[in-house]
This record gives sequence, C-alpha cells and structure tokens, in this order.
Amino acid sequence: MAVSFGERIHALTGFDGDSADSSEIGENFDDVTAEWMNVAVREVVNILPRDLKEKCMTETTLSNSPETVDLDTLGGEILYVTRLSADSGGKRLSCRQVPLSHAESANDSTSIYYASVTDPVYWISSSSDAAILSVLPTPTANQTAIVYHVGYPVFDADGSGSNINIKTATSISNFPDEAENLIVLKAAISAAEYQFAIEEDPEIYIPMIQNLKQDYQQAVAELSPKSA
Repeated sequence: MAVSFGERIHALTGFDGDSADSSEIGENFDDVTAEWMNVAVREVVNILPRDLKEKCMTETTLSNSPETVDLDTLGGEILYVTRLSADSGGKRLSCRQVPLSHAESANDSTSIYYASVTDPVYWISSSSDAAILSVLPTPTANQTAIVYHVGYPVFDADGSGSNINIKTATSISNFPDEAENLIVLKAAISAAEYQFAIEEDPEIYIPMIQNLKQDYQQAVAELSPKSA
C-alpha cells in the first residue's frame, strides 16, 4: 500500500504533518508541512544533474505578445528554447543564446549574432527587478517560440487546483522517481528541527536530525553523476 508524503514524514520524525491543528507558530501543522515540502523541492531540483532536471521540464509558449517572458514568473532554470521557422511546414529549431552585450547585433545582418527564422536566438536581460528572456525573430501566432524550463511541483494541505496534497499524494508527476525521497528527507529534517526547537529534548532530536541529514547527503551523492 502506498504511503502519503505526510505519513512518510510522520514515520521518520513522529511529527503529525496531517493535523489541521494550529502549531506554535500560528499556522496549521499541515500547512507548515506543505511549506517544508515546497522549500525542499526547490532545493532538491536545483541540485539535480541535468538529465534528472529534464524530467522536471515544463513548457511556456511565446506568441505575438509578449515576445519576452519574465523569468521570475516562469519558474526554474532554462534548459533550452526553440522557435518555428515558418507559418506552415516549418521546423522547430533550437535558439542559440547570445550574450546580452550582443543582443542588438541580432538585428544586424552582417553580424555573426544575426537572428533569422532558420537561426533564431535568445538572450537574457534585466528590467527593474526581473530577469527577461527575449527571442528573435519575434515569435508570432504561427511561428511560436517555446521555452523549456524546470518546473517546481507545489504542495499544499488540500490539493487545490493542480497542487499536490501532502495527506493523500504518494508520488509526484513530471518528477524523477529516484529524487522523491530526497524531498521527504529534507522536509523531515525541518520537522525534526522544529520539534527540537519547541521541545528542547536533545536526547531524542539531535541524533534524529543527524541521521536524517546523513541519509539526505548520501541520497544526494547517489544521484550525482559518476566520474568515468
């Protein structure tokens, strides 16, 4: 029988993350647990090798307006960008990244950075406090660009929308199976540290925290690319 994420954290730490009672910090225990899972999933995804990050990949399509996308709202790391080369019968071609310092040259037909429908480019700039990705030639409704980027699963206490319910979910879609336990271990560390802070019982929680951290680091090492 599959075990939910909340139950797995409870088994590791004794912390009842499924409870809707109020915690010492004001939020309900299940909401706190969901937040620990959200923090954990971002840390885990960011340290995954590229082949596993690609299992977390999602897409954002650019067409007409805007020709740019705010990376702060997009989510995780950009893996690659493609653009259709024609209104019909075109191919989806990979966009090469050009340095921001040469972005203006993408409009210059004499420059090696020149962008065309058969050799599209993208670059990353900043506007105010946002990082902006731009594609050239400008995407259109018929010649769309697609930004392939890492997506972060979102956990909550009730599974609203497309979020993952920590009380019932036993797996994460669009995520590498071999990395799921890392998220549970990282969230369990937070749960054990929380219990230690409020109960101040070092005889129980210090060894538990140390063991969980050791298990987490070992699991991270096992996912790292092996040298030849």
